[in-house]
Amino acid sequence: MMQSVDAVVVTYNRLELLKECVQALREQTYPLAKIIVVNNHSTDDTQAYLDDLAQEDSRVVPVELRDNVGGSGGFNNGLKYFMRYTKDDFAWVMDDDTIPTADALKALMAKENQMHDKADIGFLCSNVRWKDGSPAVMNVQAPAKDWDKYSDDDVTKVASSSFVSVLLPRQVIATVGYPIKPFFIWGDDIEYTERVIKAGFEGLFVGDSLIHHKMAHNIVNDIVKENDNVPRIQRYYYEYRNRLYMARKNGGRDLAETLLRRLYAFLRILALPTQYRGLKVRTILKGTLAGFFFNPQIEKD
Repeated sequence: MMQSVDAVVVTYNRLELLKECVQALREQTYPLAKIIVVNNHSTDDTQAYLDDLAQEDSRVVPVELRDNVGGSGGFNNGLKYFMRYTKDDFAWVMDDDTIPTADALKALMAKENQMHDKADIGFLCSNVRWKDGSPAVMNVQAPAKDWDKYSDDDVTKVASSSFVSVLLPRQVIATVGYPIKPFFIWGDDIEYTERVIKAGFEGLFVGDSLIHHKMAHNIVNDIVKENDNVPRIQRYYYEYRNRLYMARKNGGRDLAETLLRRLYAFLRILALPTQYRGLKVRTILKGTLAGFFFNPQIEKD
């Protein structure tokens, strides 16, 4: 019996990319039961497009939010809809600039079926490429210590994953709960997939499931190199707060390394030619201070 899968897409103010994403989802060779699109308070014509498309394709389910609750809030709401209003088996999570190839879901489900009796699967994640086909550096999964455990089955065990094409079984979401909405942006996907693994499940990378992530630039986030976008520099507050929260939960070496990396960031800001030095230093300090006291609740149904 074919298992049912819902796509959960989070979008805001990127209508052209959303259209491309949704079209790619509609053309999957492994059919989707639903395409749940969370409109994260877009101010363009996204909702009108989704409403029209839902009339054309009954699988499309628009979820309109009254406020921009960030990526973490979008995924939180999307997975809640999946759990509360559907009975389907898997949620396939992605951003609106994620463009899956036609067989991407088919490859994930083939590995799920192959590995079902061999691994306690917490999630399966895809091979994410940038627009030019090179690896998307923001979405390179962290290998597990025993990364080659299932090498004979042509999958790699991972320690975490981004939310750019992650397949989550319903029972795993029921066990670990939802992404942390107050994260807003940055780190919510790493926290969530690490939480899944801490609950005793395993994460598997499926190289045959090919995704294109159409980010503007294929670079790693680095506050030191941000020189032309003040609002973006200010948003690094969430990066520094959220990652310190995660390091506190992990404790020991992870916490020490996280604080040392912040010291290194300070030194780079002082030593390298960069703009907005004061703002960058304040943002790191503000995020770090908040991270020591940030204790969000994990929601479960």
